[in-house]
Amino acid sequence: MLRRIDDAAAERPRLIVAPEASCPAGVLGSPEAYARASLRGDAEVLTMLGDRARRHACYLAVALVLRDPSGAPQNAAVLIAPGDAVMARATERRPASWFAAWSGAPSPQRWMTRAVTGAESLPLLEALAAETQTILALALAERGEGETYKTAYLIDRGTTIAAHRQSCLSAAERAAGFTPGAMPPPVVTTAIGRLGLLVGVEGLVPSLMAGLVERGATLLVWCAGDVGAPIEPLAHARAIETGSAVIAAGIAAANGGGSIIDAGGMVLATTIAGEAMAALATLMADRG
Repeated sequence: MLRRIDDAAAERPRLIVAPEASCPAGVLGSPEAYARASLRGDAEVLTMLGDRARRHACYLAVALVLRDPSGAPQNAAVLIAPGDAVMARATERRPASWFAAWSGAPSPQRWMTRAVTGAESLPLLEALAAETQTILALALAERGEGETYKTAYLIDRGTTIAAHRQSCLSAAERAAGFTPGAMPPPVVTTAIGRLGLLVGVEGLVPSLMAGLVERGATLLVWCAGDVGAPIEPLAHARAIETGSAVIAAGIAAANGGGSIIDAGGMVLATTIAGEAMAALATLMADRG
């Protein structure tokens, strides 16, 4: 984050604004990772931000995760003056759904009864992809090896070419009985390019998407589902951050939907909030 602030300061702005949860964004996809991480204390983080404000002679408005007196994380924002003083600090009065999800849990029974094995689900999905001659990406609750996973499949015109088990879980998903996968999101070579495949809250972790692009992904495919946050602005942010096109599909709810964003951050297509519908767009071919 500090490096991004330094980059932005090269244009000598009067105000730099950082997005929600800028720090420590890299571990917010998993409460367990947040708890294990050796994070800097709030005072040290604010001192470092104050130093940047003073060095660049500009105001900083930064949204970040701080700790309340009990040590619990809270979604907060600070405004820092060029003289390095914290002018204002605010916390969410009503936490956003993605943040509140850390302490919530869906019904384990609802998820477990929907879980299927690959042998049960894949023949029908492969037949659909073959009939339509499409590449199909989707995520299911999968039973396997005595565990239940959130698994994304990539099916190329009738053949399953990749399966990826969600590698980081929210507290709600763990409480529902899911197990994290052992492998990071994969990059898969297809006829339309090298696809980076993500599931669920993996898309909330910027470093995972950035890592896929560093490994050669030319298109990020995010089977988002219900992550408790609006899909379009997240997909838009990830496209701008990584310089890669993003296709994201969430649930048909007010904070779900689907979006197609090109590598320049332009929203090419999106669904209507709360409506079960498809989005269609043409992306420039980039086969890496």
